[in-house]
Amino acid sequence: MYYYMEWWGTPMLPPELVSEIADCLDNEHHPTVRYRALQACALVSRYFYQEFSPRLFSRIVIQDRPKEKGTTLPSLEQFADLLQFRPSIGQQVRSFKITIQVNDQVNRPRVLPKTSILLPVVLGALGENLQHLHLQATVWGRWDQLDSKVHVAVHRLCGLSTLSKLTLQSWRGVPVSIFASRPNIASLSLDTVEIAPPLDGLPHVAPIATLQELNLVTCSRFETFLNHYAGALANLRRFTCDVVAPNVPAVQSTLLLSSQLEVFECKGCGSTPPGSSEEISPCMGPFNLSTNHQLRILRFRYFSPSGSLRDFCEKIDLIFTVVNEKALLKLLMPVSWTPLEDILQGSGAFRNLKKFNIVLAGLKTFPSNLSQTTIQSLQDTGRLLFPKFVTSSKITYIIQTAA
Repeated sequence: MYYYMEWWGTPMLPPELVSEIADCLDNEHHPTVRYRALQACALVSRYFYQEFSPRLFSRIVIQDRPKEKGTTLPSLEQFADLLQFRPSIGQQVRSFKITIQVNDQVNRPRVLPKTSILLPVVLGALGENLQHLHLQATVWGRWDQLDSKVHVAVHRLCGLSTLSKLTLQSWRGVPVSIFASRPNIASLSLDTVEIAPPLDGLPHVAPIATLQELNLVTCSRFETFLNHYAGALANLRRFTCDVVAPNVPAVQSTLLLSSQLEVFECKGCGSTPPGSSEEISPCMGPFNLSTNHQLRILRFRYFSPSGSLRDFCEKIDLIFTVVNEKALLKLLMPVSWTPLEDILQGSGAFRNLKKFNIVLAGLKTFPSNLSQTTIQSLQDTGRLLFPKFVTSSKITYIIQTAA
């Protein structure tokens, strides 16, 4: 069946196929590739323009420093000029990310003077369609060194009913009031962030428990959030902690407060070097998951789950980062896995487990001396170690390489 454009008389694709193409390009991860592809399609015809043009500015990724040779991201100044020419673009933005140049040299402005002028204007132009706000600094910058107008604009955006996701990256002294007690924010990501406690004298606002996803990457003073807004975690569904030396009490408190938790992913919590067979131990570090009755998926790195886990777990991903071929070969030796035998063969342990993935990651290429026969032998050995899985094929060995 052919579809014709009344004003051109040439055949065009069915509307559902055009929408599918637009969705695919809209989901492209690289911002420059995404923008150029959508722009090219928008110029094909008037019909394509109606489908692709609104997506052009739905996701904005910019930097505040002037565009340099070899860089692909547009600058804050360029986007501000575009908004001045076409103010309606601000209402089309669904996701906004800016990387702010922070100067760590003495006797120089911490933030570019032009940023203090333009950023409040740009943030002020973003409207009710904004769903994700991502503020990143090039180095660990202080939040209070941003202009007060930027603070006001950020607080306004965080209060939008449409804003459901907030990402802060490389900031010190971030006031907890920015993301606490926000009924609209369902997903919060704090990457290399230091949280500042509430100022004395300010009224305490009771948290509204709408936060469903929490991602922590090297987040210091997270206990400040727990101390003042613990109730915000009551409906948390997914918790990711990617910290080399985590605040164990804070993580444990998060688990205890998150009775609805379904997915828990923890990385970098082991005390042994990557690739060491001692990473697989009979205990799951310090964490107690006995109160997380809704937990269905666990992902660990550098340490293993223990019998303290209840029988409701359906999937476990045990991830090991190996630094060289020798470390990989050591981990593939059956003797390295014997500590897990007692855990998985315990009375009634993991009775609902459907999948146990053992992921070995970190090598650039697959070692040539590990043939398919070796992998098959390894799988057979694994099923012998865990007899309850002999016929179910629940255990999967996955070797990830960069090649």
